[in-house]
Amino acid sequence: MMKLISMNIRGTGGSSKKKYLEDLIRKEQANVVCLQETKCKELWKENIFKMWGTNDIDWVERGADNNVGGVITIWRRSRFHLVNVITGMNFCIIEGEWKVWETFHITIVNIYSFGSLKERNAI
Repeated sequence: MMKLISMNIRGTGGSSKKKYLEDLIRKEQANVVCLQETKCKELWKENIFKMWGTNDIDWVERGADNNVGGVITIWRRSRFHLVNVITGMNFCIIEGEWKVWETFHITIVNIYSFGSLKERNAI
């Protein structure tokens, strides 16, 4: 079974937000986490390892532009083998092999769209 958490985090600052995310990942035993609107150019790997409580992870991120947007997709290496990555403005697409009792080829899309509802509908 894949346990995936997807969340618009609206910025990674604030210790209570980080603690909430750490607790959620551990409680749900997430295998993949997709965060949108990180509002940072890049996340520090020490923070990512701390968030998961292990270094059995890898990630792809598309940093924010002037503190707007930013997405990161994080996964457990023991469960997912990365084959291909596509990143663009406010999205990350990862493709690879999901390892459970057998191997499945999967694609995960993590996207953030900002602006008004009218602007988002135009996309």
